[in-house]
Amino acid sequence: MFDIIVQDKVIESLIASFPNSRIVDRRDNPSHGYRAVHIIPVILNKPIEIQVRTALQHKWSEISEKLADLYDPAIKYGGGPQNMQETLLKMSNLISIIENLEKTDLSGRTIKDSKEISDDKLREIKIKLEEMLNMIIANFENRGE
Repeated sequence: MFDIIVQDKVIESLIASFPNSRIVDRRDNPSHGYRAVHIIPVILNKPIEIQVRTALQHKWSEISEKLADLYDPAIKYGGGPQNMQETLLKMSNLISIIENLEKTDLSGRTIKDSKEISDDKLREIKIKLEEMLNMIIANFENRGE
């Protein structure tokens, strides 16, 4: 699975290969829930955008695209039905929490391996997941399914 550690390594490799690239990192400051890193080198005098996503970031993007196709193109840009926006943001935040648990500390251990996951953090994950599931259920109930 393509996780955040692999994502960081791919980004480092791309930056080393294209040292004058512009970097747009949407992981900590997502755009309407969208998280990814864009590396933009100039090749043959043309900017080329390379999107680097984890598997979870990509899955979120696919869901967002599908909802935009089915319901409202504005969903990708913060518009559309409020319940869908809230659901996408909650999913994005949950993905961020989970992926940040994979990051390594200065000794090279993952946060999870170094036992730095507190009971409060685990509870936060469970609460966010439960909120997301409740919103999905409510969306189906509102549609009469």
